[in-house]
Amino acid sequence: MGYAGFEGEVGGEHVRFGQGIFRFKPDGSALEFIRSSNNNTWGLSLTEDNIIVGSTANGNASMYMPIPNRYYEAVSGWSAARLESIASTQRIYPITDKVRQVDYHGRYTAGSGSSIYTARSFPKAFWNRAQFVAEPTGHLLGLFFLERNGADLIAKNSRNFLASDDEWTAPIYGELGPDGSLWVADWYNYIIQHNPTPQGFETGKGAAYETPLRDKTHGRLYRVTHRQGTPSNGEDLDLAKPERLVGALRNDNMLWRMHAQRLLVERGQLDVVPGLVALAQDQATDELGLNPAAIHALWAMDGLGALNGSHRAANQAVLASLKHPSPGVRRAALMVLPRNEATLGAVLEGGLLGDADAQVRMAAFLALSELPASDMSANAVWEGIRDPRNMGDRWIGDAATAAAANNDSAFIKAILASSRAEPLKFEGRLTDLVKVVTRHHAERGVEGDIVATLSSLKGSDPGVAIVVLDGLLEGWPEGAAPQLSEDDKAQMEAVMDSLPQSVRDRFLSLASRWRVPGLFPGRLESVLASLKKQIADTTAEEEARAAAASRWIGLDDRAEVAEEILSHVTLLTPPSLATAMINALADSRNEATGTAVTAHWQNFTPAVRRAATGVLVRRSEWALALLDAVQEETIDRADVAPEYWAQLRRNRNRRVAGRANRLADAVLEVSADRAAVVERLLPLAKEKGDAARGKQVFAASCAVCHKIGNEGGKVGPDLTGVHAR
Repeated sequence: MGYAGFEGEVGGEHVRFGQGIFRFKPDGSALEFIRSSNNNTWGLSLTEDNIIVGSTANGNASMYMPIPNRYYEAVSGWSAARLESIASTQRIYPITDKVRQVDYHGRYTAGSGSSIYTARSFPKAFWNRAQFVAEPTGHLLGLFFLERNGADLIAKNSRNFLASDDEWTAPIYGELGPDGSLWVADWYNYIIQHNPTPQGFETGKGAAYETPLRDKTHGRLYRVTHRQGTPSNGEDLDLAKPERLVGALRNDNMLWRMHAQRLLVERGQLDVVPGLVALAQDQATDELGLNPAAIHALWAMDGLGALNGSHRAANQAVLASLKHPSPGVRRAALMVLPRNEATLGAVLEGGLLGDADAQVRMAAFLALSELPASDMSANAVWEGIRDPRNMGDRWIGDAATAAAANNDSAFIKAILASSRAEPLKFEGRLTDLVKVVTRHHAERGVEGDIVATLSSLKGSDPGVAIVVLDGLLEGWPEGAAPQLSEDDKAQMEAVMDSLPQSVRDRFLSLASRWRVPGLFPGRLESVLASLKKQIADTTAEEEARAAAASRWIGLDDRAEVAEEILSHVTLLTPPSLATAMINALADSRNEATGTAVTAHWQNFTPAVRRAATGVLVRRSEWALALLDAVQEETIDRADVAPEYWAQLRRNRNRRVAGRANRLADAVLEVSADRAAVVERLLPLAKEKGDAARGKQVFAASCAVCHKIGNEGGKVGPDLTGVHAR
């Protein structure tokens, strides 16, 4: 077993799985990175409607690739997450205790050879659902059943399809054969995993330890059949007989269909298009609601280049397939559909964003993310997003985000117009989607239509307007400014006057980032001076001072502003106000804010330090500032609570996680010998305290909340008499 993964044909193009998915043509050109897997991909398979499922080497027996990376990359500031497991459990179920594993004990640790059963010889329950994943260390071939959950998949671990108590049995592949049987490749090896090197052994080539119990010359093949099943018919795949290649697309075994499609594309001649059109026009469906021949015909025409507008009948067949009774055919038609103005109307008029099938809806959104942008598309995407089936679906939500970003300006106007007509509840996934789209709109440096976009804020729901402006603020490039005419400035003034105070602050923040001369003259300076005065007013209500701090950092997100706010947080500041001031800084997007917070650490009470830690772990650059201070010992490691260490260690930023793991190991390391811990710490309990120093500490850190005798506050419990205990 190596790390090369799988190579094969998908949609007429060559696909290879390594530690991720890549697509390229047979000559090596048009290389496209499809998606990252969580480690080395050792299996790849396709369902009959071309849904990609695979497995990886370690702890991931089944994974699903819903959306290629290019859709994420097309959106500024957005990225795809790696593919994680869809298996209900990673457990293996060997029938012997003679199992040798060096990691992921009792689980899939060499999961290889993912294969979907796509023939008809096995019972119907297996058709297009059964996934076979080998686990050689467990001497077994695992069986998973795929269940569809909207546009997502779940792989139910159904234990074993094949298992042995022979310690040498090591299945590495279970693949569909030309007869509809399952053909199993058994590596037949006693030692499977090659490292680490056990004590007493030597490391050899490729970091594999030397042992005579590796057989590199023998293996076994098993053919597993169903007694009541009907074997698949073979096909004569002769390039000289193209009509037979087209006919083979009707075979009940996907193995023959895939080879026939590949040969038709490699042959590269359009004389077969009429036959392919006839297959695509066939409205029949099988017991699973599929028409595999029509799906292969559409992909074959795409691979032959017949859908570039040169072949009228082929293009008409694809457009007609958008209304095919089989969801799999509709999905394939959306995927191969030419991306031009002529096909845009067919997608919008076909109501495919509201299709009964989740995979079709997802494909429709993805198609609109690559079709020409238009007001009609933006409105259709907005209506489609509001469908609870779509917004509640993880992957359709991502596809909808890509479609909305492709129509960003018109989409933003559509949601603002909608908010003027009816109240909109913006929360969770919908808020995230709109922020991605508005960040994309800002990062593109849009100048020509930013005035029109912002003018749409007039009369819109304040909550929606704030979400839109927050996204524009986050995404607007540093130093970039729109070219505004005097009329544009006047229009922006009118928009400003129409907005409520909470929205005006965001608008002013965006304008301050542009630094356009003559825009909102004097407004920002006046507001900032007023906010600075409110924060410094010790007679004002705490809520008003905290709100002023939040507005100030939102309007003028500079390190100097953060420093000014922090200057009002001392050991004697009321805890509720100090915490509110710290939390106000959470709205900052300035990298220097984290360093400013850590620099004021000694002015924080323990409760405020906890609040500050909660703020710092929210952003990677702030978390690094916190870890720097811990490493430099200007912040005590114990000031960072265990739950925050856990967050830091699991941070998505590898640099943060790596630093946190190294630092946390030192502070969290605890001896397993409790007696040794007691013996080491007991002398501290016998030491005599310094009452004078204790009184100073109490006055500095505790007296704000607690009272002893006549000294201290009444926020927390009265500690009078605690000395008796």
